[in-house]
Amino acid sequence: AAAFERAKEGKAYPYGSMVKTTADGSAAISLGNDHRFNISEGGLISVVPGEGPKSRKLILTNGRLLSAVPKQAIEGHTVVVETPVASCSQISGPCVFTTRTEEGKKVVQLNAKDGSFKVTGPQFMIPNLIRTCVVQIDLDEENTTTLTNQRGDSPLELESGRPTPLEVPMRAGTWARIWRAYPKGSDKMVVSVLVTSPDGSKDMCYAFREGEEAEGMFEARPRTVDLGEAP
Repeated sequence: AAAFERAKEGKAYPYGSMVKTTADGSAAISLGNDHRFNISEGGLISVVPGEGPKSRKLILTNGRLLSAVPKQAIEGHTVVVETPVASCSQISGPCVFTTRTEEGKKVVQLNAKDGSFKVTGPQFMIPNLIRTCVVQIDLDEENTTTLTNQRGDSPLELESGRPTPLEVPMRAGTWARIWRAYPKGSDKMVVSVLVTSPDGSKDMCYAFREGEEAEGMFEARPRTVDLGEAP
């Protein structure tokens, strides 16, 4: 792999370029007059083309990324921030995206700050993370995802094998966990979901196989097994 070189202020770099900041450094990226981003110390990011002719994608591998996308961006110009656990699109206004690794887990904190954006991941979606809302998403080595709503109210949509997603209101302290596994002798993944309210008094628990509807969906179901501590 090519070695990193010191960035030059004002220089235009081609798609595919990677930006790495030192432990005490930072960098600013401009993707045109209407899309600006700041990368904190210890960051690593790649800039690649998006799906459309005027779309760009920032792949955030590590560090903190602050967006400065105006709420009325130029029509047709879009930017997607890709993290190890979810994709963030429809970015509007100042937002903060943070990625780090802890004990083998990928930990991503998404802060809508004074803006908003859409979050899409495997079997889940937050249609509109709005102003001041903060969500943390963890992905462990066993492909288990945990979403924790740290601040604000964020509607969460979960797949359940049905044509329309399951809508779950998430208040501060609510968390949802998604397990994924392939049963022996099967090529279809089984997805299990548990949602717990902030006080733990209301649970939702169900499971479904890819391509099939969920069976045995329960609400306000008391815990009968030890599922570990909420993050």
